[in-house]
Amino acid sequence: MELISLEQLGDAPSKIALGKARRHNLALILANIPDSIDDEVRKILDKNGIDKKLLSKKIGLKIKPVNLRQTFSKEIMDAEKLLVERKLMTARGTAISQSGAENAKLFIAWVDEKLGKSEEEFLWPITHKNTLYRTAIWALYSEQELDDVERTPTLFSRNREVGNTLKSIDLKLANNELATQSYASETALDEMNDGMTNRKILTLNQKVKTLTEQLAAERKEKYELSKELEQLKQEKKALLSGDIASVKLAGAH
Repeated sequence: MELISLEQLGDAPSKIALGKARRHNLALILANIPDSIDDEVRKILDKNGIDKKLLSKKIGLKIKPVNLRQTFSKEIMDAEKLLVERKLMTARGTAISQSGAENAKLFIAWVDEKLGKSEEEFLWPITHKNTLYRTAIWALYSEQELDDVERTPTLFSRNREVGNTLKSIDLKLANNELATQSYASETALDEMNDGMTNRKILTLNQKVKTLTEQLAAERKEKYELSKELEQLKQEKKALLSGDIASVKLAGAH
């Protein structure tokens, strides 16, 4: 199998085709790592593990390091575990911490750059509540289509500096200090979908509870019927054998 080039995908490849091709190329590159000698492996490493910039160049297809971190982190982490076992890099826990700090620094620098842009150069995406549309801002930063972003990264909720940066943008928006682009319909739909999902979960939980109770009742009823059937069998057996005492004993239960 060979790496897929952008030319092979045609002039305007679909997002699905591009995603599959990127995954294909990444899988081929990572599959070669276990068979490579130590010196060759070290060429693709940086202080945080596998060098995402270098890996992006090898994959091609206009993929960026941020795409690797968001979409293919599991595949890369699995490859890095093998390198830890070979003593070619430190434990992944350290790399994750360093990578998280690096991602935060890059994102904050990007936000600061956008704050210096004019209205003609950049519009801040806002929700129907006039707050920063975080899913859209991540899509812009990571150069993805909005529909491709299933959720915002944990960076937004777990990194204090990033969280404070986002809150500062919300404050600027509240004070009408930034030029904006409204995503009111999209965010209202997202909120409605979230509400519908929560209601569906509650409904399903109630159905599960009801069915569980019904099943428990049916099992109890089945057990009682089984006992009664066994009793009748004993009475019948006793009658056929003419053992009156056994009939009385069976009927007493």
